[in-house]
This record gives sequence, C-alpha cells and structure tokens, in this order.
Amino acid sequence: MDAWNIVRVSENFRVIALGLPVPRYSGNPLDPPLRSRFQARDIYYLPFKDQLELLYSVGANVSTEKVSQLLSFATTLCSQESSMLGLPNFPLDSLSAAVQILVCIK
Repeated sequence: MDAWNIVRVSENFRVIALGLPVPRYSGNPLDPPLRSRFQARDIYYLPFKDQLELLYSVGANVSTEKVSQLLSFATTLCSQESSMLGLPNFPLDSLSAAVQILVCIK
C-alpha cells in the first residue's frame, strides 16, 4: 500500500451521498462494481398524517385549514401522476419553512 500511496481509512469512515436516478436527472451512473460497495437506504416522505402534525406544530398560529391545503397541494405535486406530466419535484422538506412564512404574514 505504501508503494501506491494508499492510506487505509478508519473503520468508522462513512460516506453519505445523495443517489438520484440518472435517467430522470442529468448525471452519470456509478459503475456496478463501485456501486456494489455501498449500502443504500431509501428514505421516503413522512406519512401525510405525521407530516400534517409536524406542520401544525411549526405553525401553531396558522389556521389548520391553510396548513392542510398547503400539504395537500404539495402531496399532489409529488404524486406519480404529476411526475408523468413532467412537473419538477416539489421539495416536501421545505414545507416547514413555508408554514413559518405564513406565521410571519399573519
């Protein structure tokens, strides 16, 4: 390993990466031999009810109807039917920031 200037990493070394499907997004796929060295974990959105409760807690002063409508709209944009229309992905993670903006507007 010294001859090749390779340094062994710690056993606690971790790589965290965002893996997006290449046909849908621009980029290049990893070679299968390299890809097979990584563990993968799909992280899905929270269920609607859990997401709604989280948003209610963020925007306690915002009407529950507005928060529910916002989440319903965002969930519709993330549906499979919407993606077939060519709509871009809607970042559900930013909904709490949107609710915080609604708090400031009120």
